[in-house]
Amino acid sequence: MRDFNFFSPYIDQNKKSKNNNILIFSSVIILIICMCGFTVYTNNKIKKLEAEKAYYQEYLDSEKVVTDLKKVNEKKRKIDIMKKYYSEVSNLSIDMNKSDKINTILMDRISSKLPTNLFLKSMNIDGLNVTIQGVSMNRTSIGELEYNLKQLEIFNFVHISNINKESDESQNFTFALKCILKGGEM
Repeated sequence: MRDFNFFSPYIDQNKKSKNNNILIFSSVIILIICMCGFTVYTNNKIKKLEAEKAYYQEYLDSEKVVTDLKKVNEKKRKIDIMKKYYSEVSNLSIDMNKSDKINTILMDRISSKLPTNLFLKSMNIDGLNVTIQGVSMNRTSIGELEYNLKQLEIFNFVHISNINKESDESQNFTFALKCILKGGEM
């Protein structure tokens, strides 16, 4: 006949319960060790970073860095002022170039209209007023110059103010011509 053990389910269950308790207990201990290890690692890292921060703060507060920083800020302020002045000067230069009526193109245009028997001695430019003095071999060339300058359409007013014979021995004539550039008044 066979023996029946009615207590065997209780004995096996007790063994399983002990194994589960050991597994839970060891898991909790491993978890606690990991947490303690992480806490120690984090605290060490924090202390190291605080020491590094204190070192850099001390460096930034040092006399040399403070004076260098003041110099840099002063140069930065000067650069900002120079940029502002540069902007203003650039605008002024652009305005002056726009208002500049006399340039090489104008001079080339005037010289292209000179008759062959006529020579300029001087040209005086005062604002929009232009005074030309010269010598010509005949009076016709002087009149031709006046007509040619009027045809340029850059002057509001062109007038020969005087014509004189250079000397009794010479056949040349001296003349003075007054002009006003467009945009001016007589």
